[in-house]
Amino acid sequence: LRATKAGVILRTPVIFRSFCMITPYRVAVVVVAVLLTTPHFATAQITDIPGFDRVLAQVQERLADNRFLLSEAVEMTQGDMKFYADHVEYFGDTNRLVATGNVLVIETDHLIAADRADFNARTRLGIFYNARGFATLGATTDVGPAGAAAAPDPDVQFYGETLEKTGEDSYVITNGGFTSCVQANPRWEMTSGSLKLRVDHYALLRNMLLKVKGVPAFYLPIMYYPLSKENRNTGFLMPSYGSSTVQGQTISNAFFWAINRSQDATFLHDWYSKTGQSVAGEYRYVSLGGSGNVRSDFLNEHPTK
Repeated sequence: LRATKAGVILRTPVIFRSFCMITPYRVAVVVVAVLLTTPHFATAQITDIPGFDRVLAQVQERLADNRFLLSEAVEMTQGDMKFYADHVEYFGDTNRLVATGNVLVIETDHLIAADRADFNARTRLGIFYNARGFATLGATTDVGPAGAAAAPDPDVQFYGETLEKTGEDSYVITNGGFTSCVQANPRWEMTSGSLKLRVDHYALLRNMLLKVKGVPAFYLPIMYYPLSKENRNTGFLMPSYGSSTVQGQTISNAFFWAINRSQDATFLHDWYSKTGQSVAGEYRYVSLGGSGNVRSDFLNEHPTK
């Protein structure tokens, strides 16, 4: 566009004429080139790392033949496991994976979130730091058109300064806790300096402190807590806490003995801060000839002021 004394002269810009001459092939090349330079598309590029089905990351480096460095929005898939982190260093010769920042491991029956992780990507065993885990008891069911395993609501949650996965369903936890109350703010939890957990089997705690709504309520030097969604297990039942104007503060404890599939026994102890304590026992059985139960109670009570 140029102004003259006689008027205005229009001239077609060179770039416009060139664009009109671009073929569909050239347009496709330009579009692909633009996409490759965008961060979103860079995240979707797949890095070929042995042992993983798919790897996504914005920054990807091969430091050696079997050493990889990934960072920014890292997502790795291996069978039924999905792994997320901010930064990952992977050693292919030993299958060692070191991750930091928003670490998240998702499998069919459990989930672990941590600040840092150092584990074997093949065996999926290793240590998670400042971690919290959620697990499901019992077998998962197949749902959906593809027959993929469902991820039901978790039945237990656990946490600790270090969470070491020592087996497919076993963990050793240091300075942490455990609860089968999986609410955002659990009503109760058991804390321990050393905790051994076998999902769908048991939790073994040393120097166990029971907290009810964050308040310390009960201590045991060692605690065996059975975990099973389908079968009965011998062990201590969850202590309960109560309060009344007559009896005062109340703590109830019980031990369940699964003698066999047809018999069981329960032993109970109640402590009342104002009136004393009581003990009780109950035996139950069932057979082809019928069923029955026997219960006995003993109350050692004193008057209140």
